[in-house]
Order: sequence, then structure tokens, then C-alpha cells
Amino acid sequence: MHYLKRPANHLRIITVLSVFLFIQYAAAQDDNSSLDYETLAVSIDDISKRLKVVQAEVDQTRFIPEQWLDKLDYDAEEVLKAVSEQIAFQPYPGVLRGVSGTLRAGAGNSIDQALLLASLLKSAGYDARIARGTLSEADTERLLSNTGNTKLGNNINYLNSVINSSFKEAAIQQPEDINWKNTKLSQRSSTATDSLHKILTTAGVNLEPRDITGKMLAVSRDYFWVQHRDGASGAWEDAHPAFSHLPIPADLRVEEYFANSIPEKYHHTLTISAALNQNQAGTVTTHQLMKAYTRPIANLHGVPLSYRNHPNGLTLEGMNDVDKAISSSQFLMPTFNEAPAPGAMAFDLKGRVIDPMVMSTGGAGVFATLSDRMEQATGSMQAPGESKSVFSLESMWLDFSFH
Repeated sequence: MHYLKRPANHLRIITVLSVFLFIQYAAAQDDNSSLDYETLAVSIDDISKRLKVVQAEVDQTRFIPEQWLDKLDYDAEEVLKAVSEQIAFQPYPGVLRGVSGTLRAGAGNSIDQALLLASLLKSAGYDARIARGTLSEADTERLLSNTGNTKLGNNINYLNSVINSSFKEAAIQQPEDINWKNTKLSQRSSTATDSLHKILTTAGVNLEPRDITGKMLAVSRDYFWVQHRDGASGAWEDAHPAFSHLPIPADLRVEEYFANSIPEKYHHTLTISAALNQNQAGTVTTHQLMKAYTRPIANLHGVPLSYRNHPNGLTLEGMNDVDKAISSSQFLMPTFNEAPAPGAMAFDLKGRVIDPMVMSTGGAGVFATLSDRMEQATGSMQAPGESKSVFSLESMWLDFSFH
């Protein structure tokens, strides 16, 4: 899950445009000459250095809730106005982006918008809770009419001064129009698209346009908003960032309140698991290498996830001779986020698995010896010329599922 920082995207766009302008300039100098790639490399290196200057000037405070509150003077009305005007409504079911993701995306559905607003209000010292209700068909249609793209920093005008100082005026000038259809890139794209279309059609995948209006209406009828008050003695006030400047639904009834957390049924989740297939004399057996790791996607924004199979013979002292460490290893230990994976089962290159607790008591060598003897005994019954290997690691994989 995922969200990209728009400033980073802007810098990439600047890089591409700058390189393109250079190529255009070089080609214009002599249409019959080949491009000077050495000069191009030097120019790209110079652009990279200049981009660091631009990056240092990018306003990151727009993506930090505390900075928002400072600028809004911790005022409830100003917070609501900012969320309503700068966070666009986009229809999709459930909690997907969460507070941080919605702020960085500059958009969210009604529940993600409500989560962001409630979080900001609570940080500003107000009581806040999220309410859920069901919209009428007419109100749902009005809500969908408010669907828009991100409103948060939808241009890079605020970067013009620093871009101009770093790249000079040519960097922000409008480039000459390019006839996209006449470019080689367009032709290659069309060829690849046609090829993919044929493959999908042959596989029975229907690529015809579908009317998803009904689905969008159904998704958006389940509606969330925020109620807030200034202290326990204050009256609750409704805030509807999803409707922005549209009229607020008049007959909306509260069906559920969420004061501190959102129930799991409203969350999108990511599940990761690891497994291997062991081939034993032609019979394939699947072994799980770790228990399934499941988390709400919204809680994973900015959280790195890592998996690796760590050779048991690899130590910090032996990092200088990795080949030796691996050759002296008997098993591989699944690790997740730099720690033993939950419910991890160690395994070797023949697909045999063992509980790490057995390994820690010295049982790994005994297990390997018994497995080798079993393999030798089974192999002796094979016909001449047949493979002597009884155990083999056929495959190992990670499963990712989204719900």
C-alpha cells in the first residue's frame, strides 16, 4: 500500500523534461550527428545535483498533521474547512488509506476523510467521534457528483522560484508540442497493447467497457462523517468533509458510532505467508514456512516489510566470506522484518523442514542425518539409471492476498 509523495513525482517530471530539452538541443545542433552520450551523462549528473537543491526546498509540511494544525491555529472550523477543500472525495469501499495515506494522497472516501478529520480534531484538543449512516439514493448520487482528483497541491507553482534559480528559466518554459502518435514510443505502445489484448481475449478475459454506476452507488451509500465538540459539556456538531460545498443530507440517521477505533469488518487487509513444495520420490508436499501475517492496509502506510531466508551458518563474523558461510549452513531460517518469522519452520535445499526449537537443542544434525539415511535407503530401491535423489526442493514462494 500504497502512496507516492507528489513532490517526488514533480522532481521526476522535472528530470525527464530537462533531459528531453537537452536531447532536443543536442539534436538541433546537427541533425546528421549522433548524440553525444558522454555529454548527456555529464548533464544528467549535473541535473541530479541540482535536483537535490530543489528537493531541499519542497514543502513537506503539507503531509505532516502537526504542521497542518499549527498553520490552522488548532481551530475546529479551520481544520474542517482545510479537509473539505484540500482532500478530495473518491469512492471506494472500506478503510484503505488511513490518516497518513489520505493526507498524502490528498483524497479519500468518506471513512478515510472522517478518520483524517477526527484525528486532526482530537490532536487539536476537541472531542471527536465517527458516525455511520446510510445515504438515500438521491444523496448518494449527489455525493458521487462531488468525486474529484486530489486537491492538495495540484500544481507546482510554489516551486517555480527555486526551479528557476537552480535550472534557469528554460526549465519552467512550456516545451514545444509533440505529436505523440508519430513517436516510436507510441508505435511500440500500440503494438504491445494489441498483443496483450489478443492474449487476454484468447484467455477469455472480457475487456469490454462495463457500467459500474450501480456498484459505485452501492459502495457510497454506506456513509461516514465526524461529530465533534469543545469539551464534555459542549454540544456535538456534525462535519461532512465528503460533501464539501454540497448541501448536507437532511434526513441522515446515525446507525453506529466509533469513538476510538474502526471495526475490522471495515478494513482492507494484507496477508503474507511463505511456503515450499518438497518433492519426495515424485510426491509433492506443501509445507508452510511461517504463519500468515495479516494487518490492515491503512496501518501499513510507510511501514517497510521484508522477508529473507537466513542461512544458519551466516554470522556477523563470517560476512566477509559469504560463500563459506552458506556452504557450512545446514538450514535456512525464514525471517520477517529482521526477526524470526512468526511460526517459522527452518528448511534445507532438499525441502526438508524442521522446528527451530529442535535446531536450538542440537537436533538439526540428527534430523539431517536421519533424512539422508532415509533418502539412501529409498534410493537403493530405485531401478538402475534412475535418479538417486529422493528429496528435492521443488519451489518456494510468498503469497500476498488483499481483502
